[in-house]
Amino acid sequence: MEGSSQQSSGKVKKRGRGGELRSCALHAFESGDLSCVRGQVIGSGWDTVSEAFDLQWRDSVERVLKEAKEEAQAADDSGDGEVMFELHGERFFMSARGARGGVVYWFRSLDGFFQVLLRSRKMKWNISVRYSSIGLWQSGFSSLHDRVHDWLGRAFKVDSRLPIDHWQRLVEAHFAIDLHSPDFSEEMRPELLHQFICHQETKQRLDGDFEVVSRGGYLETITIGKKNSLQIQVYDKGKEITEVSGKDWMRDVWAKGGWVPDELRAPTDVWRVEVRFGKEFLRHREILTFSDFHMNLLSLMSEALQARRLTERVEGDSNKSRWPTHWFWNLVLVEIGEIREWCGTGRRFTVNGDYLVDQLLKNAVGCLRAASVIRDGEFLAGSFVLFRDNLSRVLDQDKNHDYKVNKLQIRYEGVMSASFH
Repeated sequence: MEGSSQQSSGKVKKRGRGGELRSCALHAFESGDLSCVRGQVIGSGWDTVSEAFDLQWRDSVERVLKEAKEEAQAADDSGDGEVMFELHGERFFMSARGARGGVVYWFRSLDGFFQVLLRSRKMKWNISVRYSSIGLWQSGFSSLHDRVHDWLGRAFKVDSRLPIDHWQRLVEAHFAIDLHSPDFSEEMRPELLHQFICHQETKQRLDGDFEVVSRGGYLETITIGKKNSLQIQVYDKGKEITEVSGKDWMRDVWAKGGWVPDELRAPTDVWRVEVRFGKEFLRHREILTFSDFHMNLLSLMSEALQARRLTERVEGDSNKSRWPTHWFWNLVLVEIGEIREWCGTGRRFTVNGDYLVDQLLKNAVGCLRAASVIRDGEFLAGSFVLFRDNLSRVLDQDKNHDYKVNKLQIRYEGVMSASFH
């Protein structure tokens, strides 16, 4: 089963809009005027991609899925159990739960690079595949896309005689560009919001519900547009990694882009411009499959950045449409003309083993301290000895102990080999 190389219905959809904006951005660079360049692109690539498929599967596949889900439900009384299973050459973790929208089976690849959601075989567009951020950045979209589509071809009934847009759809795609720029950090103040120019379709949201996150008089996140249509978000990626996601492996991506990190400090002055193309936006432009999207990527990105353009303020000129494009936006526009994936870092965990063990021990001590206070009204040092015997008893009585140990061994395999051997 081919991936991105297939054509949709024999039609070639080429869209010419958006090139003018990038041409303006390139003009300053090609003329040798580099005075406005106060930042460096250190990474660009896909951060989220979702596809839907209208396919059927055999009874034998249904039996494997049903047995895996029943085993996952039996593994944990809370309903949060997972069990490992194999289906046509790929290993997965099956969730004991379904999901909204009639999802019956919900499972993810063993490496966490993608997840699959299956609805009833009676429903149309009954398969959804979501490519994870870690999978896209570390494996690269092309490699991961081919892997998923090859597996779909083995596990499900694909009629190769049909055009691909009869049985597959692109649901959403997020493209991210990361830039290192201390100068832009200084400009991320509330007054910068007034330098955005939006098309009519986004004006109401811009004036009435402009989403921002700020701290200490500086902006950390700016969000414009609706996620199911077209949304652009500019945010402090360094802080997001440090305080929220823990995706410390992005340092490897940025290092390949020329960023020199300070290993002892959190990343600073790293800003992400993330363009999120939703289902509504894509359908209005007849973008049905990822092949269509990739073919028109330059014009779609240019259109998105033009629809939500950041400008340089011109004192004395009240007509914002005449204001020149901001130098930071120009850096992004130049980059999209050379779209490439800064990826292929390989499997890597966000923390090392020593740090993880230290955090788990601290958590355990905190739990034992709380148990002592609850039972005795205060903390008694002797509680640790008593609790030790209780912990041994709980472990001995846990019927799912071996299953849980095996699951942890798989989850932390990379951590163990990297840190302690």
